[in-house]
Amino acid sequence: MKIFFKTIILNFFFQLIYLGCVIDSPKFVSLIIRLSLRKIKLINNSLKGKKFLVLHKANGTEEIINAYRKKKSKNIYYELKRNTLKTICNYFIKDLIDYNYKSYLKEHDQKKSDYRMFLEKVFTDIKSKEQIYGIINFNIFYKSDFELAKVCKKLNIKLITFHKEGISTPNQSENLIRIYKNLNDKYLGFKVGVTNLEEKKRITKSKICKLNQVYLIGSPKINYFYNLRSNVKENSKISIVFFQYTKKRGNFLKAKSKNIYKDYRKRDHDWDSTETKTIKSLIDICKKFKKEVQVVFKIRENTWIKPNIFERVKIPDNFKLISSASSFWHLKNSDVVISYNSSTLIEGLAAKKIVVMPYFSKKIDWNRSLDVRGAVKVTTNQHDFKKYIEKIITSKKYLSDFYKNRKIMRSRKRIIQKYFFNSDGKADIRMLNFLEKNI
Repeated sequence: MKIFFKTIILNFFFQLIYLGCVIDSPKFVSLIIRLSLRKIKLINNSLKGKKFLVLHKANGTEEIINAYRKKKSKNIYYELKRNTLKTICNYFIKDLIDYNYKSYLKEHDQKKSDYRMFLEKVFTDIKSKEQIYGIINFNIFYKSDFELAKVCKKLNIKLITFHKEGISTPNQSENLIRIYKNLNDKYLGFKVGVTNLEEKKRITKSKICKLNQVYLIGSPKINYFYNLRSNVKENSKISIVFFQYTKKRGNFLKAKSKNIYKDYRKRDHDWDSTETKTIKSLIDICKKFKKEVQVVFKIRENTWIKPNIFERVKIPDNFKLISSASSFWHLKNSDVVISYNSSTLIEGLAAKKIVVMPYFSKKIDWNRSLDVRGAVKVTTNQHDFKKYIEKIITSKKYLSDFYKNRKIMRSRKRIIQKYFFNSDGKADIRMLNFLEKNI
């Protein structure tokens, strides 16, 4: 019920923002934004530090919170719902998409200019009344943020980007370099932090910003997963979380406008068929082990819809469908993580969960998948998948002994370092330096 009322309030808030755009009143939009600002409570904020607005994205804000878990901040961080900016942007620019901001139609130049001028008036008013020093966002390539960067530069507001994306297959990596370079404008923010070395190479190779603007941080959130203890007790249920497959950028794109240029030449694996078969297998397991297992199928909030199979099958009581923005609590409370080309594979490893990647179509091409060999259990057919999950359910000792294997631990460390640059556990220190020094 609490989430229901919160959703209603947020929708009303965004409608007011949109109304401000319709009546061409930047000061009204500024007022609504200022009334909505709240300090991020999970950060021990300074009383007199520099004020930053954080364009909230669940898995991005979590990284900042985890960086300050053991330290008081020198800054003051306020949460600004990023849909605020998206609402304004969508009023002015309706037919451009993220990762595809470069215009090929002349009409977009005027729309971008109108959006930028409106933003400038909004943030001029906010800065004069709130004395904000900077803005933090979590992606270079959001369409709403390109003009924001220009406004920030003009108003002397530091736009700092912790670019939360970057976990990519070799195929995606090749696509992304072309996409960054050919389909997007230059980055005009102050500096960029990234989660792994490969993303730093892609950004610098595409020449969308200068090398000295890009900082290698890693993922502070991984430190929290490192410290998690096992949930397994002798008489407890085995908890399984299955993260829904979402089609990645660099893999599929439906063009709705002649302005959108496709440059996704190399494709990743299509997991749709495997996902359906995995759901069927888990439903069968839930029916067989009613008291021994519980499964959560985690649907990505506001990004995807639940698979069609759920319209055709009866779901047992111990199989739940949950939609949420963050994966954090699902990972914490699970014993087994099932996922595909997603950061949740690596986060599950960091938390020392048994991580399973099913793929039932054919032999895996590791150019089309994240390379998690050695630490993640890859199952290639439904029979082996069900057999493996049932083994975990019936043998809790196997679950507790899994990470005693040295080869698995070495592979785990290699994978975490490659994708999250935090096998040393010092990403939190790098993040603090990134946010507090030389700004």
